[in-house]
Amino acid sequence: MESGDSKKLKIVERYSFDDINHLHKFTEYLSGAKFMVRKHTDYVDDDGDIVDEADAVESYTSVSVLYTDGDSGAMEFSFSEIYEDKGYQIEMVGCQWCDITPEYMLAINEVFLHPDLYQHGEVEVFESPCTTVSWDSDELNERLINAKKDRENRFTLQH
Repeated sequence: MESGDSKKLKIVERYSFDDINHLHKFTEYLSGAKFMVRKHTDYVDDDGDIVDEADAVESYTSVSVLYTDGDSGAMEFSFSEIYEDKGYQIEMVGCQWCDITPEYMLAINEVFLHPDLYQHGEVEVFESPCTTVSWDSDELNERLINAKKDRENRFTLQH
């Protein structure tokens, strides 16, 4: 079985994150539920071996989805090895559980049904983050700014 850290490093590479901290920012710190699409094309020769595009006789494009509940839970959806394109394999990414709604599952299913509508690295956000404007921003969310002001005002009034 693969360790959590080695799985996270593979996810960093597969989904083109800058580094593991970039992945953590995507999945943790109340960053909101969202998913990211991975599209990858393998080029094969007559023997079925993976080769450069120039030497290929066929190509196969695969799609997978990295979903996060935005509270450290993350899982990767890909086509099933057993059911192929009729089912999915779901693998936890460095966690023991991850929460998801049926609505979000249906949205992820759409990626697999219509992969041509999605680009590699595309992110679909389901919920706004609690702490920042977005997962790839350091700008504070208005909700957090207002909460800090309320705390400061209460502290001032108490003293």
